[in-house]
Amino acid sequence: MLCFLPIIKKVRFVGVVLLSVISIIITFVWTMVNHTTGLHVPLIVYCSFPTYIGYFALGCYLGRTEIRPNCWVGCIITILGLIGAVAETYYWFTYHGTNNGVGLKSSVSFFSFGVILLVFSKRFSDKYKSTKITKWIEWCGVQSMPIYLSHMLILFIINYMGIQLMTWFTNWLLLFSLDVFLVYAIYRGLPQKVLPYLGIR
Repeated sequence: MLCFLPIIKKVRFVGVVLLSVISIIITFVWTMVNHTTGLHVPLIVYCSFPTYIGYFALGCYLGRTEIRPNCWVGCIITILGLIGAVAETYYWFTYHGTNNGVGLKSSVSFFSFGVILLVFSKRFSDKYKSTKITKWIEWCGVQSMPIYLSHMLILFIINYMGIQLMTWFTNWLLLFSLDVFLVYAIYRGLPQKVLPYLGIR
């Protein structure tokens, strides 16, 4: 994805909208393929460049311009995305019996775009105050790419060791904690000149 950064940084509003729509459509197609054809495409295939291009483009666009989305628009899209995610999860569980309660869904993509618009909105930005907790969250946001890229490695190790906790939340909490700890250990342990090659800033 980072290879396309010079091009994506030049994309204007219409291009960002198109790329965002493409991301949602691709996510929908992969979901249908995975849960109606029985092919079960590997995660590393469908969680790749074209699927996430919309998020990347929108983040770059809002980050380099002075445009601040309407807070209510962000709220509405976020709420609709959340409702859609619950409905889509219920549908897959009820009518197809597939374990699509977590993971990538087009409704979740819609929700994610809403959250991005909400975070970049003027009302949210004006009321945001930096604290020790928010600074830690900010650091995780800056390191979100290496955190995301390394989670499958940690998940593989956890599964290999046979560690299974009782609920999805405890599984998520363990995975996320180990993921952040790994990236932080690398951040503190390796020379600064090496970190950019690992996507760590």
